[in-house]
Amino acid sequence: MTKALLPNLIVLAAFWLLTLYSLRADRGLVAARTRREWILDLCGLAVQGVLVPLIQVWVLFQVLDWAVPALRSSLALPGIAAFLLNFVLVDYAYYWNHRLLHLPRFWPAHAVHHSIESLDPVATSRNTLWSPVLIVYLWLNGLGLYLLKDPFWFLMGAAATASLDLWRHTFALARPAESRVGRMLSAVLITPVEHAWHHSTTHTDTNFGANFNFWDRLHGTFARRGDVPSKLGFPTGMSFRDELLTPYRRHQTSSSGAAAAGAARAKKRVSYLGRALAFFPLFTILVTLFCAYMSVVQLSWFFAAAAFCVLYVLPPLAYRLHNRFYPLKTGMTRLSGGDYSPWWGGHQIQLLYIAVPSLEALLRVIPGVYSAWLRLWGSRVGRGVYWTPQVEITDRALLEIGDHVVFGHKAAFYNHVVNPKKDKMFLYVNVTKIGSGVFVGAGSRVGPGAVIESGVQLPILTDVHINQRITAEMEFDPREKTNGLKASSSMAAQTGPAPQPMAAAQPEPEARPEASADPLIEWETEPADHALLEETCIVEHAKALLEPATLGTTSTYGRFTIRQPTRQQSHRPQVLGPRPAADEAPAAPILKRPLFKLNLEE
Repeated sequence: MTKALLPNLIVLAAFWLLTLYSLRADRGLVAARTRREWILDLCGLAVQGVLVPLIQVWVLFQVLDWAVPALRSSLALPGIAAFLLNFVLVDYAYYWNHRLLHLPRFWPAHAVHHSIESLDPVATSRNTLWSPVLIVYLWLNGLGLYLLKDPFWFLMGAAATASLDLWRHTFALARPAESRVGRMLSAVLITPVEHAWHHSTTHTDTNFGANFNFWDRLHGTFARRGDVPSKLGFPTGMSFRDELLTPYRRHQTSSSGAAAAGAARAKKRVSYLGRALAFFPLFTILVTLFCAYMSVVQLSWFFAAAAFCVLYVLPPLAYRLHNRFYPLKTGMTRLSGGDYSPWWGGHQIQLLYIAVPSLEALLRVIPGVYSAWLRLWGSRVGRGVYWTPQVEITDRALLEIGDHVVFGHKAAFYNHVVNPKKDKMFLYVNVTKIGSGVFVGAGSRVGPGAVIESGVQLPILTDVHINQRITAEMEFDPREKTNGLKASSSMAAQTGPAPQPMAAAQPEPEARPEASADPLIEWETEPADHALLEETCIVEHAKALLEPATLGTTSTYGRFTIRQPTRQQSHRPQVLGPRPAADEAPAAPILKRPLFKLNLEE
């Protein structure tokens, strides 16, 4: 009995010793605190220190006893390993938990804690009454208590963490380390002075760690100064009821810590949430391996099902939840700067399937399963869709597919492109739409915003470019090396007869003026043809850069013939047409900007 109570006695002793030290150091501490602050602090101590841990342990034990009763007291660890499991690994989990609480979405639930203007052990648990439910180590402590055969040393690690929490919240001890012992402690631990800077009005986005400062040093959030902050705490802008129960109801961020923290985070290229989501694939792999291992050791169907759900169900649900708070917007956006990119976060959640495509290829073996899985991501997929195992999809939530569509071997769908411009990065994202009864040939590539109307039969190796619309009236001739695209009779009636493909070594037409050798000069045509010509040149230029084999070749598009540059020439494609008739003078050439240059909005 004494052994079981020892961790609690250690925490109680630390609390009273540090409280008495704070009162001795600042005799006006009690009088300076308002009645409202006393109610918040004492309610926080009762709820976070006693009530919530008991409820969480009871809930965990009830759920786990129902789901996996064989795991109770099944894990035997040496004492030092159990202690380090709590003191080190749980501490790292809390580091990320704390950083997430400083994001604008979760800040209101944490803002009350940062309203403390005088740090002391009594104010350590000042929180909204229900916000301790969001603190990860309270749940992990209950889980370890359930799994471990002898949880004593695990609870001793929890007691050490709680005692250090009280210590670093004691402002009376917040002074730069001068003694040898103080310097040794400050080399590895988050000290009271460093945590005081976390509660300051200027450095609230630093020093997130609980026990160790390793995690802040590792992720670039550690800050150490030679003095102590002169002012602590932010006004929350909430009523007493909102601070106690409903912080999201009327939360004002004009003078809150979220505004200051957000301004500091905006200076960084990658947001904290983006960095956290970069670990999502690793988290998925580790949890899946753990569940698979337990399913073999325990011969449990529950863990086998859990491994499948973590691998295939958790990422789509996490993506939908992420998209709920940070919706993905189609169109052109900037990747550079400090603003968080919803596309980046969603891309990290999908990264495991991009890195290991065989994981989702297994789902295509069973008819209908892969289509249902894409619907789970948010795509619209019709009935009777056939997927070959090596279809490539980069954005699983940006597809709209009709009924009875067939995708050939290694067909690829790219719903985003990244375009660098000087020191800026621009992202273009759009939905790909495919009608019913479409056949996509093997090796075809479809870009963002492309629309393939119902009934289209794409030959092999066809490229459907950005925002290009393919209709059933278009004809495809696989014998021509022009991406298989050929103008139909209706198109020919509008644009005139299509010239014959030119060989790569064929000389320039004699009727063409010498000035047209400049790649920036083109023949003046009708406005409708200019639009087609500009879109075609953009596409062909991109193709020339990506596929060196196309250099020096010639392609025919309606009335226009486009010759790719050689390696010695400029990377701009040369436009050779339409060719003037023999009985009419050639049109005067006009200077225009390079047609392949995209106009990117700032």
